[in-house]
Order: sequence, then C-alpha cells, then structure tokens
Amino acid sequence: MRGWLIIILAFGLVLGPAAFSSAEDPPISTEALTVDHRWIDIFQSDDRGSLEVIEYIFYNNTGTDTFNGTVYAWVPTGADVISTCCGNAPNMACRMKEGGYMLCFDMEHLDENIVHGVPFEPSTFMSYFEQSATITISGTSQNYSDSSSIEVTVGRESTLGTYPEITGEGIHITTRAVELGALATIQAGMPEKLAIIQPVLNVTNNATTNETVELEISGLPEGWNGLFLNETGNTVDNVTVLSNESRILYLHMQVPSYILEVQLNYFLSVEGYDEPNGSFVFGKEFLYDNGFIESYVLILPDDNLTTSGGLRIITNEWSEADERMWFVVVGTDIEAGESATMTILWESPLDLALIALVAVVIVLSILIVFLLMRKKGMIGPKVEKEEDEPEVKAKPDKELSLEEKKRTLLLAMKRLKKDHEEGRVPDDVYEELHANYKKSAIEVLKQIDEQK
Repeated sequence: MRGWLIIILAFGLVLGPAAFSSAEDPPISTEALTVDHRWIDIFQSDDRGSLEVIEYIFYNNTGTDTFNGTVYAWVPTGADVISTCCGNAPNMACRMKEGGYMLCFDMEHLDENIVHGVPFEPSTFMSYFEQSATITISGTSQNYSDSSSIEVTVGRESTLGTYPEITGEGIHITTRAVELGALATIQAGMPEKLAIIQPVLNVTNNATTNETVELEISGLPEGWNGLFLNETGNTVDNVTVLSNESRILYLHMQVPSYILEVQLNYFLSVEGYDEPNGSFVFGKEFLYDNGFIESYVLILPDDNLTTSGGLRIITNEWSEADERMWFVVVGTDIEAGESATMTILWESPLDLALIALVAVVIVLSILIVFLLMRKKGMIGPKVEKEEDEPEVKAKPDKELSLEEKKRTLLLAMKRLKKDHEEGRVPDDVYEELHANYKKSAIEVLKQIDEQK
C-alpha cells in the first residue's frame, strides 16, 4: 500500500455533466484538466465486508481553458469519503505541497457519484500547461536605453539560437532565446514553482564611456517571477559594462506548477460479503483523460481478481506484511467518458447452507438418542470438573512496521524494474515511479536509523 508513502508529487475522469448531475446541479467544468497519473490502492477487510480505497490523482492543466480552481472525482455509489491524511475527517481530501506537506480541503458530494473541491486558497490556482507569456527585458543607463522580448511557454523545451549582430553606438539588450520553456519532473512532493535558468541575455556597450545598466522585466503573468543572475550565479538588478565590451547574463524564470496531486480516501461496503459464492465489482467512471493508471489491490488469499475496460493485471503474489494477495493492475491512455472495473471473486467448495442443515439434523439425532438412553437408565448425569476459560485477548489493529514498509518499497522497486525490462512499463513511467519509490525508501531508512 502506498497510503503511508509521501509521494508526489497527482491520482477524476470526464463524462459529460448530463451523465452524472441533475438539472439543478451546477455544470461540471472538466475540459481544462487531464490526469497524468492515477494511483489506486484497494485494501479488503478481514471479513470481506468493506474496502478501503485511496486514490492519488495527479491533475494537469491542459492549457486549452483557464482552470477555475475546482477539481472533480468519480467515486462508486455508497462511497464514504473520509480523509486519513486529515485526521479521518469526513468529506475532506488533501493536496501535496512541496517537501511532503499536505493541505486539507473540503471534498463533498455533488451527487451520488461525483465529489468536488477547491484545493487552493482563493485566487491561488495552478498555472496551465503550455501557458505562454511574452516578457520584455529593459535596460537603462545614464545615457542610453534598450529592450528585448522573449517568449516563455510552460512545459516546452527551450529553443535557443545565436545572439544577433550589434551595430550603432549605445547600450544594446539582445537575446539568443527563440523560446524559453519551464519544465517539471514528478517527484516526492511536487514543486510549487517550475524554474529554468538560461544564459540568454547579452548587454553590449558600444558607447565611448562605461555604463551601469539598470535591468527590469515586464509582462509577467500573475504568480510568475523573473530574476537576473551574473556569471557567478548571484542575483543582480544592474550590471556595469565597460566601453566596447559585453556582459552575458542568466535569466532565471519561475512559474507556478501545473501538476496538482490530490489524495482522496473513501470506504465501500461490500454487499453479499457473507455469501459462500460471490463477487464485488469496483467500477470507475473517468471524468478526465488518464495517461497512466496503476492500482495495488490487496485481497484475502482465497479470493481472486479480474479486470476490464483497459485495465490489466501485470503481477500478483503473496504479501507477507499485509497477509493478502497483492495484485498490480495498470492501464494507459484511458479517455474521458470511458469506464473500467476490477472484480473481486470468492467461492467455497461446499454449500454452507447445506452444511448447516446437515449439522442441525445430526445434533437433533444425537439429542433424541441421548434422551431415549437416559429414559431407559442407560446413562445418568455426570458432573464434570469446570476448567478455567481461556483468556480472550483483543487482537490489536495491524500496523505496518518500518521494516515491513522498507520491504514493501524494495519489493515494489524490484517489480517495477522487472516490468520495465520486460517492456510492460514505458521508460518515462519507469523513471518517474522508480524515483518516487527510491525517495520514499530513503525516508523509511532514515526513520529506521533514528530508532536505533
């Protein structure tokens, strides 16, 4: 289970609003978001009577529409939303912040299947992927001034050229950036800022005197920041350029992160769990496009699991730490409006109802024979020595130890490597997941060392 992991760095779906909401419900706006990654952990109770589900949803703004700050997620009918990351508070979820910190927010039902919430403080929404801005770099000295414009696009690779040729007396601000990009990598605790540092500015002094040039950036969208760094990496807001010489400056751009990880917790009651032969279907309706889905399903040793709708089982084995069968289920490129299921099946080789009936018949037969024999004096009452009843001790709730957490993480890394080598997990997904597991393992090892 990843419930105790600090991962980051999102784990929602888009059927049209008419499919889930009544005429009185507000419209659902999901076009602005996709789900890059979704991790679903499912843990079956000892009596099969309930399932604990944790979804880690990594929302990503597409850039096609402005994100209004509300996120949606689809949950099965009867789901009881309880946030373990917020002290088991009802109708809440949490979002991961930089450094593994979590921020709780309301996540309430819009209708029977859709929950929604606003994970950010007012007017502090995430930026969107492929958001562009044209910024202007201005330089002013005592005698001259000049400016140059640069295009910056979130999520793009930087495109660099050469500095243009300079002619004419004065101060010249030039750039070799055709376009700058701000990029991010998924890691434990997604950064709240994406950054890029590029040596793209050339301040040239073609005057006959030395000039001190004051620098300024304009045109930055709200939440964006821009800084100038000199050759030694120090922040500067002005630069002195000798006559007929040039200075190269670094532009340090920071923009808000376009990745949002939400941890959503809920519990499901399983109907018919006490029947000798039965099944329970865990279904998902997807409100957003989903790039990659990974699910860990932990069920009782005598039960089995099947999947449908683009999900496939890539491995299953016994987990000693959880005393459960551990199934790993994945899916890729599942589009909004599609659905998928994971079905838990159980069966008993004998009919429990028939066994109960036979037991009743046997008991009644023994009782009749006993009464007849007693009536004929063949047997009499016996006094048996009472024995002390054994002390019944409550079994404590199972809690994973640090050693068990370490073993589970190392096992997950080993399995992920095997799946990657056998071509079941793409290179980019392998690198991201391996980094997550490695960071979490390091944290667990640190905790183990602290307890020694």
